[in-house]
Amino acid sequence: MTAQRHDGSARRDLADPSSRTTRSDVQTPGTCICIATYRRPLLLAQLLQSVAVSVEERTDGTPLPRVLVIDNDGSASAKEIVRAAPIMCDYIREPRPGIVAARNAALRNLTDAERWVIFVDDDEVVNPDWYSTLMAARRLRAAIVTGPVVPRFSPDTPKWITSGGFFQRPRRLTGDVNPHPATNNALVDRTFIKKLANPWFDEAYSITGGSDSDFFGRIVASGGTSVWCDEAIVSEDIPQQRANFRWIFRRNVRLGNVTRRVTLRDTNSLMIVILGTSRCLLGFFECTFDLTRGRVRQQSLAHFAKGIGMVRSIFGHNVSEYRR
Repeated sequence: MTAQRHDGSARRDLADPSSRTTRSDVQTPGTCICIATYRRPLLLAQLLQSVAVSVEERTDGTPLPRVLVIDNDGSASAKEIVRAAPIMCDYIREPRPGIVAARNAALRNLTDAERWVIFVDDDEVVNPDWYSTLMAARRLRAAIVTGPVVPRFSPDTPKWITSGGFFQRPRRLTGDVNPHPATNNALVDRTFIKKLANPWFDEAYSITGGSDSDFFGRIVASGGTSVWCDEAIVSEDIPQQRANFRWIFRRNVRLGNVTRRVTLRDTNSLMIVILGTSRCLLGFFECTFDLTRGRVRQQSLAHFAKGIGMVRSIFGHNVSEYRR
């Protein structure tokens, strides 16, 4: 049965100080599912519905998680969606623009009892066994556990995108090291978050992206491990405005920016130019070969575009994907 308060409310607004009072009718959780959202009401509603099902179908006896929705829209567009959700949620409005501000607001509003933090994006839908699977993955004793994000394409998506591996992320065996964790489907041990300086997510990445790469990189540097759980699956709808060459190319240039700014931040500029140019040349030859075979592949295009992004980032030319 879906968790509800005795007054029938399915949400608490943490902007109301009275909502912070502990209520005896709610089990104190050890896990918080954090969802940052910005003007995606229909997608958010689908996500909350799927989370409700996944939590209801847990079979391992774990306590109910707390679901925390951080609305990054100053006009509070998600408030009514959260109010109508089939699972009890806490609601925060974070008017400062940017995913970094929203994620930091989520971490600031964790309770002392919450050791485990789950991040999931507002344009995703989780599998029915997703929550139980992630919680079972605690046995891996890792600081970070991440799982697959499977793309779902509309019927009119160009075939070169669906066949070329675009939007398909690498899969690994459960328990394998994942060198590139992201907040789109992640379980994090808060013990390691507490080792980081506040703000946990760096505002320098607010409009360019890359804050999660930096965040997880610092956790690993502090001694945490990052592993994969292949059974904890979420799905992501790919909208038509992303299913085109321009968006894909620009996204890969941005990822090249992030590689230079996060992974290679301590590498000198000359070496970045060498690495970026080498990657461009590799991608150029791979793309040329692919075209002779009548195809386009993610790997080839990514090598070329990311190489451009690495070099451009040296001169401060970073893609501002999240600028408003």
